[in-house]
Amino acid sequence: VLLYGTRVVQLRRLRVTDITGEAGRVAIRLGADPLDLHGAIGELAVVARGHREAPRLLSDAGEDDWLFPGQYHGTSISTDALTDRLNAVGVRVRAARTGAVVSLVQELPAPVVARLTGLSTATSWAQAVAVSDGRYAARTGLFDDGGP
Repeated sequence: VLLYGTRVVQLRRLRVTDITGEAGRVAIRLGADPLDLHGAIGELAVVARGHREAPRLLSDAGEDDWLFPGQYHGTSISTDALTDRLNAVGVRVRAARTGAVVSLVQELPAPVVARLTGLSTATSWAQAVAVSDGRYAARTGLFDDGGP
């Protein structure tokens, strides 16, 4: 959510096999191509892959292939439950996602963002950011060259 603007519904569908590598060289598959996770974020991904927990009565959550296992065997965590967990650690999902996507589409072409993150609306986001940037520039005179 914070780094790549991933929707919580997409995060909850991640499987253990979507995180590859070990400390130092870790990648996550959100879209068609894997994304490198550098430094501390890569280390956190490896820890998350190895320590999957869910409140269960009769079975161990580690038996599932889900990165975020759900309460029932064979299911992933619900979107609401994952959102609650993120909120509990201070991540406000909507604001975090918006900031991350805006940053990405300002840095990379929309097709690249879409392929790496699985974000099908990357082009729409890029257009919205471009319009917003243009309005800001017009209001502030950012590109005013002092001509007639």
